[in-house]
Amino acid sequence: MGRRLTDAEIERAISRGFKGTKVPLSAVQRLHRLTTPKWPEPNLSKRRFYAETTEPIFDVAAPINIDPGAVIDVLFPGGGLFCLGWDKVNGATWEREHWRGHEADCQFIVPSRMIASSGCNGSGQESYRCLENTGSREYLVIESDIGSDKVEQARVLSYLGKFAPLVLVVDSGGKSLHGWIDCQKARRHQIARFMQYAVWLGADAHLWTPCQWVRMPGGTRTGGARQHILYFRPLGGKQ
Repeated sequence: MGRRLTDAEIERAISRGFKGTKVPLSAVQRLHRLTTPKWPEPNLSKRRFYAETTEPIFDVAAPINIDPGAVIDVLFPGGGLFCLGWDKVNGATWEREHWRGHEADCQFIVPSRMIASSGCNGSGQESYRCLENTGSREYLVIESDIGSDKVEQARVLSYLGKFAPLVLVVDSGGKSLHGWIDCQKARRHQIARFMQYAVWLGADAHLWTPCQWVRMPGGTRTGGARQHILYFRPLGGKQ
């Protein structure tokens, strides 16, 4: 063609060539599909009621000045493999020390440690971020920006924090807040019931997927907006 083809062009051509070919699900993918709860329809009237009757436990206009790397070290003691992304497509799974000092440059993170640097995704391709190489769920992230401003979101997250340990809230740098729930001492059915309740109050069900991107605490959004940390109360009280 007289020019160098990009990797993306080659991948798209291969994908089109195999379009319609069914890729067998791995055991991990089958388990995730079988254990994903049925999500309820949002009840906006209940959401408004709980928002209006709950005092927020943090101020959306008062970010905390804390190093992103320190937050990761407290939330994930002992290090390990972490998946971070500079944007939705470009990222990597590396050891903790490889990321040190570069956390603020990233937009995204998987809120649990990884068990391998790569795995086989649902398309049958090797990927640095997929169900197969994501470890046990450590944090469940709640994003609940359905038709509301950040003050209402703060009230909803504060209300949900009465039922599960809310340890971190991150401003996405856009229109939403991300609330991190510590799941390490909870059983799967308890986490699922809590997520169903959160979805009933307007949370995004897509964040149930363990390898789903969430906003990096203290990271930098495309365009330069900072993803400020608004609340940080890890279990054990260390900050």
